[in-house]
Amino acid sequence: MTVGDNLDGSSAAPRQPPLFAGVLIGGHSSRMGAPKALLAYRGRTLLDHVVACVRPHVEQTVLLGTGPVPPACTDLRRLFDAPHLHGPLAGMLAAMRWRPDAAWLFVACDMPRISDDALDWLLRQRAPERWAIVPRIAPSHVEPLLAIYEPPARKLLEDAAARGIVAPNRLANDPSVFAPIVPAELRDAWSNVNTREDFERLGGGGAPHDAAH
Repeated sequence: MTVGDNLDGSSAAPRQPPLFAGVLIGGHSSRMGAPKALLAYRGRTLLDHVVACVRPHVEQTVLLGTGPVPPACTDLRRLFDAPHLHGPLAGMLAAMRWRPDAAWLFVACDMPRISDDALDWLLRQRAPERWAIVPRIAPSHVEPLLAIYEPPARKLLEDAAARGIVAPNRLANDPSVFAPIVPAELRDAWSNVNTREDFERLGGGGAPHDAAH
């Protein structure tokens, strides 16, 4: 019997790395006119809502970026952007450099329609040979957030940063990245908000909450 075999001689399934969530809270929110993380959504802030949705599915939730944080989220670890980088890649690489042994569920703080069904579907796509799961909303439209990046995907992100690539959606062309089509009934989970009109259409509204000091 070799290491990794069960007592009956069958091979044990490879252990998946721990899954952490990285919630990106950077950005200037210039089109929204207020920090997205603090927008009121269903009786709490939008960041509270996103964190509550992902927390049951991961071992730890980490905030990525310099944006303001509501009081309910001040207990969470925060990582600041990797130096000399911009956009989502800066927060994503900060997380993967901090815990290179972990897989990361990266999500933006402005995705109010995240659901357990969507997260369960996403988690079922994981497999040892897939370095990342980057969902595809349409044949030519991939979503690099609300996506999973296994430890080997750090190499793809580091290479992209070295080449000056800001948008991680271009990683979907790599053969080690799996880009499954999202079922139609789950696609709203990948909707984000950039304007007040977007936010109201997806069920938000109200004044932004104060950040913790």
